[in-house]
Amino acid sequence: MPPQPSTHPGWNPGQLRRHREQLGLSRAALADKIANIDPVVAKEAGFTPPAAGPEMISKHERGVNFPGTSYQAAYCHFFQASEPELGFRYPYPHEHKDDHAGSVTPPLAGIPSQHQPTPQTEGVETANRRDLLSLTAAAIGLTATGTAAAMIAPADRLAILERATAGSGAASAAEGALQAVVADYLHHPPAETLRRAIALQQLTDAITAQYPLRPADQARVWRVSGVATGIRGWLENNAGHTTDARLSLREAHRRGELLEDNQLIAWTRFMQATIEDYAGNPAGAEQYALDGLRHAPSGPQRAILLVGSLAGARAAHGDIRGVDAAVSEAESIVSRLTPDERGPREDHRTVVDSLTSIGLPIFSLDVGRVYSRLGEIGRFMEVTADVRPAIEQGSSSRTSVFRADEAVAVARSKSPDLDRVAALARESLRLAGPFQTAHIASRVNVVLAVTDRDYPAIRSLADEAHTWRISRNRPIDLV
Repeated sequence: MPPQPSTHPGWNPGQLRRHREQLGLSRAALADKIANIDPVVAKEAGFTPPAAGPEMISKHERGVNFPGTSYQAAYCHFFQASEPELGFRYPYPHEHKDDHAGSVTPPLAGIPSQHQPTPQTEGVETANRRDLLSLTAAAIGLTATGTAAAMIAPADRLAILERATAGSGAASAAEGALQAVVADYLHHPPAETLRRAIALQQLTDAITAQYPLRPADQARVWRVSGVATGIRGWLENNAGHTTDARLSLREAHRRGELLEDNQLIAWTRFMQATIEDYAGNPAGAEQYALDGLRHAPSGPQRAILLVGSLAGARAAHGDIRGVDAAVSEAESIVSRLTPDERGPREDHRTVVDSLTSIGLPIFSLDVGRVYSRLGEIGRFMEVTADVRPAIEQGSSSRTSVFRADEAVAVARSKSPDLDRVAALARESLRLAGPFQTAHIASRVNVVLAVTDRDYPAIRSLADEAHTWRISRNRPIDLV
């Protein structure tokens, strides 16, 4: 007897499990987060948070029970993902209804060849081919194909193809617009750069909608959109909008996957790992880092992922041996970099430069940060000794990061001087540049988490940090 069609077409329980594991959450932890969704937020989104338990989540992930409406809405809200992304249904209208029986026909791709009807006459074969076109159109979301659509004359088809030349020019214009956004990145407040990144996304959407593009030009436009979306996610995180940042970077990563662009994939994985690290999710950060490393077998991006992502996540777990291994491999890569792979001067460097290069001062600071998280104050001072004079004499933004890392190192050391910790952290807050809100806030959070909040200097620092965050996230500064 042939298998019966699922009562929930497109249901893929494994997608829910993959989303949970990507964030490094146990079923119990996910159940707790679902149960604690803000009721006001849930009401605005149109659902009531279910009383989720790990056993029910297990049944959903194993395909034993299909998630009800409230569960689906809660999962989509928490993971910031759509129903198709979580495997609850097909992403397109793949269902074909039989007007007579009212049954649902599975997508053609899912019907084994032995169950396909066998044509018996030439007339039936022609009709079946026509039906196949209609079914295929419905499966991929088209309204009509073949004779069911308005016929396009050959001359009109040729005119449409001629517009592909204009499409090539539009793709070049999009690349030029991206270069302008990157060149002006540091010359505007974060909110303005974020606005420009969003405008660039809208430009690429319009080009895709209005021009017939050659495959190569489509790839160029998609890559521009992927980089713009990555910039957007990075700046959204800087503004404290972690959920928006996660969603933007998921889109940027997906574009990299569809383009099979390992450079874009590794870049987005680095940013995703950073966001999870700052959000206090080292397990999620490590997973993103490891996936990024699979797409960056060598070169600057591998060094960035090793030190800027993987080593930091391992430091959060206290894995000294894992930290040393990651740092050692990264140092070996950096020692062989070409001048182009070392990128622009530090005061001109943006996150976009991480696509192709790694600055040596940044690398030293990243290594220092890893050891500061382990409380290895001596090792921190050792690995940053060569760049410290340049940092002290250079931009205040680099000095701000250095002071924050030094504060973490002292705070985590065996005999912390809390007055020194507070002084270093305060100076870091004072010197922080507009694009450093998330970077400095994450470090100060660590300082406050590992020190005695009742100590006068630390209590004063906590108040100052709170005021600083509020001043950084005023509505006027956000898009």
